[in-house]
Amino acid sequence: MISASMRYKNFTWHHNPKTLKIKNSKKTINLSYPYSYTEAEEMFNEKAVIEGEGELFGENCIEQFNNLCRLFSSKNKGILSIGGIPSFEAYFTKLELLCEPKNNILSYSFQFTECSSKEKRDTVANYYIAQSEETLWDISYKCNIPIETLAKLNPGYKRPDSVKEGDRVVLC
Repeated sequence: MISASMRYKNFTWHHNPKTLKIKNSKKTINLSYPYSYTEAEEMFNEKAVIEGEGELFGENCIEQFNNLCRLFSSKNKGILSIGGIPSFEAYFTKLELLCEPKNNILSYSFQFTECSSKEKRDTVANYYIAQSEETLWDISYKCNIPIETLAKLNPGYKRPDSVKEGDRVVLC
């Protein structure tokens, strides 16, 4: 279960997806030894793929889907934040309308692909000075601290996107 709202770039899901699948895999090769045995050897971690399905609700469900379409059309990678797992950079690689809107409900599916395996960053400072247009999600990613932890350490922020430039955000 996702405890915090899912977020990508500047878009926050008002209702988290109904289903979410995170696929992690490793590339391996089989080594064969003549007249002996075969063994698998791990080569590298492949990029994570995040897939899911959700519903958009309300009279503006088509407008919400159009906002997702615009986000999908943007070319650059962004930070994907899903409650309970560390944020990471990803591309929005698939968006599909699953049915015609009925009773102000629209179903859709999506896919994100990790840009690269993010190295863990050690946090040295006890606080972080927010830059222009940064959110707690951005700071969570940059400092490798779960968004839930930042929210608990900084109860003055009622919303993760209410951080202002120059704010001192507590990290530990």
